[in-house]
Amino acid sequence: ADVAGTPIRVTTLAPGFIRTDLNEGLRMPFAVDVLTGARAMADAIERAPAFAYVPGWPWGLLGPLLTVVPMPILRRLW
Repeated sequence: ADVAGTPIRVTTLAPGFIRTDLNEGLRMPFAVDVLTGARAMADAIERAPAFAYVPGWPWGLLGPLLTVVPMPILRRLW
């Protein structure tokens, strides 16, 4: 609301798993390397959607699904 009517655009990013030194050794399905993750975020910001899963595949499909799957099932999958 603060930037309505201005040239400022806001994009909310929902990043998937991105491998870094901080999460080394953790189990992360569909993880991408830092360069791929950063590029996906930058590309999404350039497109300027209001919301973006990054990287788009597979998180664009999985992200919405994860909001409705019961937690006990998710725990067994991860």
